[in-house]
Amino acid sequence: GARSARDAAAAAAAAAEAALREAEAEHHRAEARLETLSSVVLDPGAASVPVSRADRDPSDGVLGTLGDLIDADEGAAAAVAAALGPEVGSVVAADPGAARRLLGEQPAGSVLIAPPAGDPLPALPAGLSGIRGRVRARTPAVEGLLDVLLGMVVMVDGDWRAAARVAADHPGLTVVTAGGDRLSSWHWRLGAGAASPLRAVIDEAGARARLARAARDQASAELAEARSSLTGREARAAELAEALDQEQRRLRAEARSAIDEQAALVADGRARIGALATELDQRRRLLEARLGQIASRLEHYETRRRASSDAAESLDRRSSILARLGREIEHRARLIDSELAEAVQRRRRQSEEARAVVARLEGLRRSSVAAERRLDDLRSASARADVEEAELRTRLQGAVERLRADHRLAPDAAVEAPAPELDPGLTPAQRMEQLERELEVMGPVNPLALEEHRALQERWEHLRDQLDDIRRARRDLAKVIAAIDDEIGSVFGNAFADVAANFEALFETLFPGGRGRLRLEDPDDLLNSGIEISARPSGKNVRKLSLLSGGERTLTALAFLFAVFRSRPSPFYVMDEVEAALDDVNLHRFLTLLDEFRTEAQLVIISHQKRTMEAADRLYGVSMKPGGSSVVVSERIAESPGAEAEAA
Repeated sequence: GARSARDAAAAAAAAAEAALREAEAEHHRAEARLETLSSVVLDPGAASVPVSRADRDPSDGVLGTLGDLIDADEGAAAAVAAALGPEVGSVVAADPGAARRLLGEQPAGSVLIAPPAGDPLPALPAGLSGIRGRVRARTPAVEGLLDVLLGMVVMVDGDWRAAARVAADHPGLTVVTAGGDRLSSWHWRLGAGAASPLRAVIDEAGARARLARAARDQASAELAEARSSLTGREARAAELAEALDQEQRRLRAEARSAIDEQAALVADGRARIGALATELDQRRRLLEARLGQIASRLEHYETRRRASSDAAESLDRRSSILARLGREIEHRARLIDSELAEAVQRRRRQSEEARAVVARLEGLRRSSVAAERRLDDLRSASARADVEEAELRTRLQGAVERLRADHRLAPDAAVEAPAPELDPGLTPAQRMEQLERELEVMGPVNPLALEEHRALQERWEHLRDQLDDIRRARRDLAKVIAAIDDEIGSVFGNAFADVAANFEALFETLFPGGRGRLRLEDPDDLLNSGIEISARPSGKNVRKLSLLSGGERTLTALAFLFAVFRSRPSPFYVMDEVEAALDDVNLHRFLTLLDEFRTEAQLVIISHQKRTMEAADRLYGVSMKPGGSSVVVSERIAESPGAEAEAA
């Protein structure tokens, strides 16, 4: 048992060392990935996208993250990061099978599947330079993926305004700048925000690095503990080996003395020694089995980091107890064997009596069943004979009629006609039945049956292939729908959180001392949930928005509208007489809100309010003389340091 414990401790130490090496390797990979992703965000002007060694075996079809597999020309790294967006941190799989295996190991994250290269890049408008030529793949398998992701992306010199003009002239293109701006006909992302899609990847890499560091520290502690346990186990094994050697020497000396004293009684002594040896061997095997169980329990306790000294003391106590238990078990076993023998005899006698009774009962049942079966057989045979007789009469009459109608023969002449030769062992009745069955199976002859079968076979195969395609497309669509639903839920949840926070702040600005908030009707189902708007101006306790005044409802709607503006900014906003129902106090609050937004975007307001016109930077009016055409009149009122606020 001590040797087994020592071997188990050595195995545990080796396993702990392997775990420590694996934890250190995982820690180095996580730190390298974090450093790589951080460098993409913190140093967008680097000569190339940094690359770290992939932490997987390429033979499994996983090539690594996209950012680790590409290089960019000098000065184009930020533009490449803006063009790729969050996909720069996605894992690249060589084929769909590798992607399924990767998602099976970790059913979360983003995986790109590398398509085969070879298709030519789409033609770009004259005068525009595609960014694809400034990016190189470190492995040929990624070339086709870069063609798909960057084939319709161009890079322009200058700031986002130049990119905006190109995006407006070419709606199908995505335009990026060296500063990291990314613009298309439907989405603009400016400045340092181009690197923001990597934040989630960097946070995830940091979390992985922290987990790897904690796993490394834990593995180091477990290794130290395993080594300490191994040292104690080796000392205990050496101590027990020495005690065993002394005990063997003592037993040899005692045995030699006993042999010398009992030399005269060799024959009798041999018999008794043999019996004693057999008994001792049985006890030794019993004790060894029991000690094996105890050793297994001790190993289980050692895995729970029990102190080796307590385990050794427990082993000594259990050894002394086992000796007593062995003697007690041997005595109880003899008693149980004698009682079991008596119980077996009683059970045997009862079983024999029961079998005799059952045998007699079964014989009577078989006799009764056989008699009933013979009676039923006789009744069935009588009924069948009657039916067969009627059928034979009918068949005979029909045969005579067919003979006279089809062959114009009398029955006597037909009987005298020679019979055709039959196969050996086949009677005329059997041959007749065989021919009738063949005629029934053949039925009417259809000369087009082969062509119809071939056409139906081809149509069946075509429909089966179409059905398989539809099933595959349905599974793919289900996956796409689930992914889109998750993305929509995530985007909507983030947007709602931003709008709700901005709505509370803007509501307090428009209603000093009041409180307004947004709440989801069903937070667990974002795609189908409604939104409740709660607006409570200071000093009022209303339960319906319809009970608010017209100006209060207008300000509440404006608070929600500008909360959306602040959460998802736009270059300009157009409003048509939104302040028509506001009194002077509420109008002043509305104009204060416009002053906050006029530095962020252009405001185009259609208004008849004099104070709103006075707050504008430029006025536009349309007049028409009698008999003339419309004339646009404009007047600049003041210059603002930011973007202009225009009122028409």
